[in-house]
Amino acid sequence: MSSTTLARLLGQRTRQWTIAAFTALCCAVALVLAPVGPVFGQLEATLPPSVSDAWALADARRARGDLLEADRALQAAEARARGEPEISGTALRRAIVFADLGHLEDARAQLARAESSIDGLPAQDRPRLAETLAGIDARQGAYGAAELGFLRAADEFHAVGATLGEVRSRANALRARMDARQIEDLEPRLHELAVLSAGLQPGEASAMALLAVGDLHRRAVMEFRSPDPLLGTAHSNFERALAFAESDHTRAFALGFQGGLYEDAERWEEARRLTSRALFLAQASNAQDQIYRWEWQLARIQRAEGALAASAESMDRALVALGGIRADVLQSSRNAFGSIVEPAYLDYADVNLRRAALMGDDIPAQQATLRGVRDQLESLKQAEMQDYFQDECVAADAASTDGVVDLPGVAVLYPVMLADRIELLVETRGTLRRFASPVSRGEVTVTTRRLRVGLEQPAAGDAYLESAQALHRWLIAEAEPWLIENDVDTLVFVPSGALRTIPLSALHDGQQFVIEKFSVATTPAVSLVTPLTPDRLSQLFVAGLTESVQGFSELPSVAEEMRALSAMFPGTSLKNESFQLAAVETGLSSRTYSVAHLATHGEFSSNHQDSFVLTFDDRLTMDRLQNVLGRRGDAPLDLLVLSACRTAAGDDRAALGLAGVAVQAGAKSAVASLWYISDAATASLMSNFYANLKSGNLTTAGSLRAAQLDLLQSPEYRHPSFWAPYLLIGNWL
Repeated sequence: MSSTTLARLLGQRTRQWTIAAFTALCCAVALVLAPVGPVFGQLEATLPPSVSDAWALADARRARGDLLEADRALQAAEARARGEPEISGTALRRAIVFADLGHLEDARAQLARAESSIDGLPAQDRPRLAETLAGIDARQGAYGAAELGFLRAADEFHAVGATLGEVRSRANALRARMDARQIEDLEPRLHELAVLSAGLQPGEASAMALLAVGDLHRRAVMEFRSPDPLLGTAHSNFERALAFAESDHTRAFALGFQGGLYEDAERWEEARRLTSRALFLAQASNAQDQIYRWEWQLARIQRAEGALAASAESMDRALVALGGIRADVLQSSRNAFGSIVEPAYLDYADVNLRRAALMGDDIPAQQATLRGVRDQLESLKQAEMQDYFQDECVAADAASTDGVVDLPGVAVLYPVMLADRIELLVETRGTLRRFASPVSRGEVTVTTRRLRVGLEQPAAGDAYLESAQALHRWLIAEAEPWLIENDVDTLVFVPSGALRTIPLSALHDGQQFVIEKFSVATTPAVSLVTPLTPDRLSQLFVAGLTESVQGFSELPSVAEEMRALSAMFPGTSLKNESFQLAAVETGLSSRTYSVAHLATHGEFSSNHQDSFVLTFDDRLTMDRLQNVLGRRGDAPLDLLVLSACRTAAGDDRAALGLAGVAVQAGAKSAVASLWYISDAATASLMSNFYANLKSGNLTTAGSLRAAQLDLLQSPEYRHPSFWAPYLLIGNWL
């Protein structure tokens, strides 16, 4: 089929971007960091006699994927380097290897060394420095800096007549621009890139560059609604890449990309044939970075053809392959979780929930299918935590959910937002059930955003009610009879996306709020709630601010809040000037205290490194909080309370940080607020919450619910703005 005909066919289909295609950012990073110049694959792995030999040996090892061995060769070069060219050249090459390893700050340090002696760098190395730095910026989400860096590299490649390097850098610059949603003059930029890439000579590196250029054209149409003829250009680039390719690895990419174009055109037979060929070549070359992609693409095609069993098997294989390299995929880009990992797991959930819907309730086959979905959702949640905190160890203590969901009276709810519907997977007493509502992910997100705005504004009266009732219909209403039948009194939500930005206790059935019928807790993953034991309230560490410091408003009722807690429990209390960062770190690290209560402003950001709790003289970041509480060893905090924090409305990533605070901090459970409220209402709620806990008659979730109901029944604080924002995160017992 000609490129023009394919573009015409694609123009007839609905324009909806799925992650059907390879997003090419990982490909682009590989291109950015590809060695320039010859590779000496036959060099002996002995100590190289000169710096240039060490560089060549490092390039050869890096080409084979032996990154640690490559760095050892460069360490030898570093020891021998004399003069600026050898010193800066070695630093540049170490930076590239560090970037490959994901050690981005180490890479930046080496680049700074190289840049300090840039006059000594050979001309052909200078663009490498610029594009390596830009690649790091892109991976960390600094797309503006990345675009400028890639354009600088492109100009430098042009100056030395390196067309391939120029194409690569201009493609990466445009990708960074598209990632930043800056699409002004997109079509003219793509045209210039296509003209430039037309001059590429046959070869493996040129094939990879053509794949990246073609993918940008496809993305422009599918994601940014550029004219359909650009799909013909994408197809031409993929065909040319296939002709230039010198390895099965690259041929697999070219065939898989072509299969993706036919998938978009809903030409299922051609899409399946090309995708199967790509998968065969990827398997033959053991290309794990591709196997999951083509298994996933094949699964989507099979699902569209109605072959659900075959699709489920393909998705099983896709997730197995992805699981083996998931950490590397997440490390490759700031966008990797949202563009690759989450969509793959949701497609797994989609096809298996479709299969479960065709089975009888509670039969072994359905339970096994639903359990598989539950387990993969837990794995997805763990990956999301690792991605947000940029720390593979965050989920290192993840455990099986077995036993947690067998507790009487407890139901765990996983809302799964899919393109055409929302599914609720519910587990209680070891039995799983699914409930579905035909509402799109987009509509759920818009309604959730509207609810959050209404909840935060008491002056808006009942403006929140319509959204609260809609979400209740979609999420709770169908499941509620089953919950009541199973004597459920505690709902543990494992939310995702926009649903993390609202208190699910404030959903409304037309007569009552959810909190009036159930205790409510939330967790980023049930497998991260360990150990699940009742909190032991012995001694409290309490710290608070009543005064305005560092530009934040005063909290006069904090004094009353602190007095009430100190009267109920023994411990230490720090207020205002005594609430110094050093004193807080000392107190939190002490195993004497089982509860830490911080009555002060806190901010949760989409970047966890910018999240903090305010002290009198400084800011306690989440990383510092984790480090301090880590000193407690095997005696984690039972409860961490942040009584005046907030996340920005509409910022799902910031809400994820709040949801993960207990896990990140190493506490069994946490209580924190989604937005600032009256500190007088907070003082009242906290006093009642702790009094309920002290009585020993209620769980932590039940204690918070009782305190919230007390405010709800008060004429002054009945609006959910006052009682709803407090979330119990983690252990609910």
